Amino acid sequence: MNLLRWNVIVAAAVVAGAWLVVPATADDLPAEAVKLLEKYQADLRNSQEEAQAAKAAIDKQAYLDAKTRTEQCIAALQQLQDSLAKTGQLDEAVAVRDRIRTLKIGGDSNGVKPDPGTLSSYTSGADVGKTHYFEVIGATNFTIYGTDIYSTDSPLAVAAVHAGVLQFAEKGVVKVTILPGMEGYTGSSKNGVRSRDWSSHQASYKVEKAPGFKTTKLGESPATESKPATTNPAAGSAPTTGAILDDLNKKVEDLAKELEKKGVPGLPLKIGK
Repeated sequence: MNLLRWNVIVAAAVVAGAWLVVPATADDLPAEAVKLLEKYQADLRNSQEEAQAAKAAIDKQAYLDAKTRTEQCIAALQQLQDSLAKTGQLDEAVAVRDRIRTLKIGGDSNGVKPDPGTLSSYTSGADVGKTHYFEVIGATNFTIYGTDIYSTDSPLAVAAVHAGVLQFAEKGVVKVTILPGMEGYTGSSKNGVRSRDWSSHQASYKVEKAPGFKTTKLGESPATESKPATTNPAAGSAPTTGAILDDLNKKVEDLAKELEKKGVPGLPLKIGK
């Protein structure tokens, strides 16, 4: 390679803002060096292939181990569920049943996952058609694109409310199916959420209710027997009904006294408790 040609290549690399590596050719190297480099490249390829094969074998074994352990756990939980049901512990039996369903649904996808935010990490061709389960809390404060089918950059928690799967501030497990991208997404107003129109996107998703899972409204607590409020004005607590009536009667008595001073007979009025 002559000096003029080398200077042109280096200058072009500098203009592009990067170093340019020019591989040596057979014309520049002796035959022995070429053979050494070829052997090095072949050894490197073999090493990479062996590493990939070893990783695939480890992944497969890990999958089989996880599958076996999951099946064993499900079998044990089913026995426990049956035992609880027979002894009348129905709430506990239902809770165990729901956990069994979670394990069964998980299958290859490791069960119910936490809220991913958007589905932007599920946009490859290999993801299309796959189903995932996520636990999310319904939200309304982010922008989504589409109706029923949403672009993968749309926040899942908001799409779930728009689709009617969850309510605002409701926590639950949703079923998500990854779909191919579309040429356009049409917005709409549903369930208190306004989605927007958008142009084509590389992937989409559909969100549905996950069967067998309960939802919980944030702030809800188990129903308890209500108790009368106690009167404690200093602490700012709510007065009881009796205290309110006492106060009204006092005001009626004061009014009757004022009327008597003006010659109007007292009013025989008292508000009963």
